[in-house]
Parts: sequence; C-alpha cells; structure tokens
Amino acid sequence: YSNDFANAKMVMFIGRSYGDGIRPSSVQSLADAAEHGTRVVIVDPRLNNSGIFASDWVPINPGTDLALLMAMANVLIEEDLYDHDFVEQNTYGFEEFAEQAKEYTPEWAEKITDVPAETIQELARSMAKAAPAASIESGWRSVIGCSYKNSFETARAITAINSLLGCWGAKGGALITSSPKAGAIEDARFKAPAKPAAKRIGDAEYPLVLASAGTNVAALQATLEGEIKGLFFYNSNAAKGYAQPKKWTEALEKTDLVVTIDVQMSETAMLADYVLPDTSYLERLELPEFIGGKGPAVALRDQVIDVVHPNTKPVDRIFSELAEACGVGEYFRFGVDELADAQLQTVGLSLDALKQTGTAHFPEKEFSYGSTPKWKTPTEKVQFASEACEKAGLSPYPVWVEPAVMPMGDELRLIGGKQAIHSHTQTANIEDLMQITKDYDLTRVWMNADTAARRGIADGDEVEVSNGQHTGRVRVKVTQRINPTALYMPSHYGCSSPDQHTAYEVGLRQMDFVPFHLEPAYGGACTQEAVVTVKKVGA
Repeated sequence: YSNDFANAKMVMFIGRSYGDGIRPSSVQSLADAAEHGTRVVIVDPRLNNSGIFASDWVPINPGTDLALLMAMANVLIEEDLYDHDFVEQNTYGFEEFAEQAKEYTPEWAEKITDVPAETIQELARSMAKAAPAASIESGWRSVIGCSYKNSFETARAITAINSLLGCWGAKGGALITSSPKAGAIEDARFKAPAKPAAKRIGDAEYPLVLASAGTNVAALQATLEGEIKGLFFYNSNAAKGYAQPKKWTEALEKTDLVVTIDVQMSETAMLADYVLPDTSYLERLELPEFIGGKGPAVALRDQVIDVVHPNTKPVDRIFSELAEACGVGEYFRFGVDELADAQLQTVGLSLDALKQTGTAHFPEKEFSYGSTPKWKTPTEKVQFASEACEKAGLSPYPVWVEPAVMPMGDELRLIGGKQAIHSHTQTANIEDLMQITKDYDLTRVWMNADTAARRGIADGDEVEVSNGQHTGRVRVKVTQRINPTALYMPSHYGCSSPDQHTAYEVGLRQMDFVPFHLEPAYGGACTQEAVVTVKKVGA
C-alpha cells in the first residue's frame, strides 16, 4: 500500500528511509508533506537521512519495533481511541486481539525498546487524534521481511494499527490503489506453459510466503541438504547479499550446475560453472511496466545505446535460447518487442506510441477516496486473527516475539541499510559512484558517541568488527545519531570478487557477519539478526 502524504496529518516510518533510497518521487512526496506541516515520525535505531523531513526521531533498540507497536495498540484500545465503525464493519477477530493486547502496556514496552512509556502513549494518542489522516508507512526490507525473527509479526502489527486508526482508503491515510495490468492476449504464441507438477521448494515449510515470490533462502537450505542439484541466478548476487555467504559457498560447491546471468563478475558469478553475460538496461528494450498508485500508468524502458560488448546478449534472448536448448523453445517463438506490443494492445496502446511518450496514464482508473479495499483474505476483511497463521504454527493474532539474537556484555547489534547512491551490492563497482563513496568516507560504520567513548574510540579511528562469522577492519563514524546498543554498517561494500576492480576489498559487507537464520513460517533471511564486538585497532 501507499501513504497519502499529500493530505496526511501524521505519518510514522518503521525502519525505512526514503532519503536513503533511490526513488526521487518518494523523497519529493515526503518533502512536500513536511512542508505543509505533516508530522513525520522516524522510528529507527539510526537517525537516517529522512531526518531532515522529520518532526520526531524515536531511537528504538534494534529488533524491538514490534513491542512499540503492540504497546501503541494497547493504548488505542484501552483508552478507547480506535475507530469503532471501521473495526466493526471491516475487520475479523478484533475481540481476541484486544484481549491479549492488554498485557502489552507502554511500561512493558519501555523495558524492551528503551522508548519511554510517555512517548509511546503520546504517539498513539496523536495518531488517533490525527486519524484517519494518519498511518504507519508500509516499510520495506529493513523491517518488513528478511530482517528479524519477528518481522512478520511486525508487519501484522502495522496493519492492525492502521486498522484501529480506520485509515484504509481515507484521505491522508493508507491507500490500496489499483494496479493496472495487461489484459488477456489471444495470440497463441503467448500462451503460458502448464504449471510445473512439482511443488515449489519451501512452500510446505514456509506457507506464509507470498504466493508469487517464494523464498530463495529455502532454496539455499534445500541445496545444502542435497535436494537441489542445479541453480540459475539472474541479476542476483545471492552468494553475498541474501544470507550467510559461507553457507552459499558451501551450497554452490555441492551442486552439479550453477549458472549466473549478470552484467558483472559478482561473487555468485565467481562461484558459477557458467556465466552468461547480459547487456545493461540501456542496451535493450524491456517489457512495459504497469504502475499502480493514485494515478495508474504504464511506462517503457527502451534501448538507448548500441550493445557495447559483442559477446553479451539481452536477457530475453538468453532465456529464449536456453529454452530452445532445453527442448521447450515452442514457448518462446517471439521477441520482447512483439510481447510488449501485444500487452499494450490489450489496454488500447501500442509499442510504437509508447516509445514516443515513454509513459501513458489511465485516468479512468484513478483512485477515489472513501472506498474500503477488499482484502485477499478468507473473510475479505482485515484479519486481526488468522487461521492461516495458526496452521503455520504462529499465533492467530499478532503477539510479541523476541529477536533471535540479543546482545550480551559489550556486544552491539549489527544493523545495515542503504545509501542513496548505491543499489545493494550491484553498483559498488561503478567508478563514479565509488568515487563519491571515497570522497565522503561512506564505508564507515556508525557508533554511538557515548558507547565509543567508553571503548576509547574516536571519530575516524580504524576499528575491528568481529563475531563468530567474520572479522574485519574499517573506519568509524562516531555520532549521537544512533542508538547506543547498535552498530550501523552500510550494505553495499566488502566486495570479494577480484574481477570487480573498483569495488574489490573496499569496506566491509554486513552479510559476512550474519549467521544463517530463517524466519519461522515466512522464510525470511533475518539479515539483521547479528551481534558483534568492536574494538579500536591497536588498543
């Protein structure tokens, strides 16, 4: 879902930062909201770069967002601040949720989160006062999925609070907008193949994973157990970015066949038996992207330069030729341009026309306020209680779940996150971007100033970061902009592929320090479930 920043009175972010992302439109919407007086609350162990637009920073202990949210739900219910009409008409299982929420008081949450009970109460009351023009932002990888053992419960709790606020579909609230898509194509060339008879890896063990996505970490687990004998990777550096790199190396060495399709020699490519060189996005036409939102649209990314390296091929041709070699080429008797045109014809457009304009809008599908969305649940309502969760071995309603790893003694919880100039592990080898990294010393880890002082660490010192998985050295940024129990490490560096000359051995890679965890029932990688020790080099 999206947040109606243009009309919002209050928005809360849980661990997500538009200011550290790569979508200028998101930053602009947040900047506009701040300019017209929206109260923007950042709940994050680190004061991230969205802070320039924020009214409040809540420097929560890492991995405890769920406790804060459950305590806010407690306040909304116990103080009778929730939207009774919305809850009665559009939700299921509220009574069970409300009964167990009684134990999650702000005082209980303060001990876990280090957020004062008074702050939790004030946030809940202010959200209720601003409702329905108030909502919690949907989140991204940092909290909602592949972060902590309790990430799935955190996502459920966010949905629960937005429901208590009655903000779904409301002006200034949380909007589930229509997503345009291509219609049915009659041309037999584009008929979809039959679905595989075999069950997808991980579906039984992790039944709550998105039906369209699956979980790649379950594939890793199956490969380690010998169930998978071959793996294909496209535009994916799984060996360094998805879970414990040592486990990926072990798994890929066990397989009979590993094929990587990429534009560079990533660590995954280095471990592959075959590397099929792709073109960059600038060198190929891609299928039209149908974009949801208040004003649905379709956009096209076209080829703008000739293919630079003669041995590379566009990925659509690579897959078509692989299909031909595997004896299923009859499903690919067309080019990407033909499929793109066929898709666009179903919505009254053509490839030639969209090449001229780049985008096209669907005014007849524009969002209108006041319509409560139909949910893809058995009841078509927001489910405070879920039989699917219960069948998967979880509580039927959101409950507090402790993170898998908690710091002991002088350990710090390791947290990661993006920087606006990079996209995960894919862009560190670009010379101009790496020069920005070097000019601003962006590989540094962040440590709280009080925590650093107790260890005799000063800003700019070289430190050793260590745990049972990995040890590495890097410079440190000492600041009050981070929770004293956390150490922040940017997630783009630590490249170990010598063929990536610009990025090779620059900085540390967060995933090297993260043990191999899987989130129960959901199958997430738990990329933030790690603790480390930090000491000054030479001390």
